[in-house]
Amino acid sequence: MEVTFGSEHPEVATILGNLGEIAGNQEAERLMVRAIAILEKRFGPRHPAVVNTYGTCVKFLVACKRMTEARAIVESLKRQGEAN
Repeated sequence: MEVTFGSEHPEVATILGNLGEIAGNQEAERLMVRAIAILEKRFGPRHPAVVNTYGTCVKFLVACKRMTEARAIVESLKRQGEAN
């Protein structure tokens, strides 16, 4: 996919996010962080695709019992929403 579209394409980010949902812990986190970076660069931090991928990341963090990190992301997203 990256060869066809390029490493910064939103479709690549979507696939990375989806793979992150099924990958092992370290790999999942790496894939989701990369997907978020691509989407934020392309669409900005408030775009629904970005927020959705953050939501997937939060679910992953909760499943790994990393509540402090999950809460930090949720709080950041809430602040962004309140800034509108």
